[in-house]
Amino acid sequence: PEVRSVEAIEQSLIYVDQQSKKDLLLDILNEEGIGQTVVFTKTKFCANRLEEQLRKSGVSAIAIHGNKSQNARQKALLAFRNEKVKVLVATDVAARGIDVDGVTHVINFELPHEPESYVHRIGRTGRAGASGIAISFCSNAERAELRAIERQIEQKVPVDTERSTFIPSANDPIPGKKGKGRGKPRRFSSGSGGEGGRGFGGEGKRPFKPRKKFKSRTGAPRGRVEGEGGGSGGHSGSGQPKSQKRRSFNKGGKPARRKE
Repeated sequence: PEVRSVEAIEQSLIYVDQQSKKDLLLDILNEEGIGQTVVFTKTKFCANRLEEQLRKSGVSAIAIHGNKSQNARQKALLAFRNEKVKVLVATDVAARGIDVDGVTHVINFELPHEPESYVHRIGRTGRAGASGIAISFCSNAERAELRAIERQIEQKVPVDTERSTFIPSANDPIPGKKGKGRGKPRRFSSGSGGEGGRGFGGEGKRPFKPRKKFKSRTGAPRGRVEGEGGGSGGHSGSGQPKSQKRRSFNKGGKPARRKE
């Protein structure tokens, strides 16, 4: 049923800046032939704010979202069904619960994050064999959502060039979408081929660097006792037993005098 309703609905897209959406919405709602309309937003905050702005502009509107009680949602739907209010501002959470005949228009004030929600939204109009109209506002920041929606419905949404405030070209980068090969290269790539080098498709191995040998103040390598060698039989290279006591040195690095 959802797929059939999408095919029967007249869809259109308007490219508009985010700050100009409210004025565009008011212009559309004040046109002739606009009956009961459902306006969809992404968040509860935006739904409440838009309801207040529409009322201040003389448009009867009521908001419905998940933060409202079941009793409040039922009252809002009843007022909308009885045409006591013209506009129902809703979020995606409440989309499937809106089963009202006679909705002539659905306006996507903001495009949904999930492309499946677009189908549920516009399915609120064109019910019971009636025709319906779905208008979607798209800002430059929402073009990634638009592309996902068009992949979901397997068709391009027709653009209303007369009402659009801008028309993006095919070469314009989509905000929030990283291009292929972009982003931070990894420090050590595991790939092969190409010229050598770290993180750019070389052999992917860290170049070998021998560890530095730190010397003590006496000049001997740290951790070894002066006089110890590589001799065998538990004796050092100087022929002295390995268990010989270590000599102590003063601050200047010279052997300390033994106390008699």
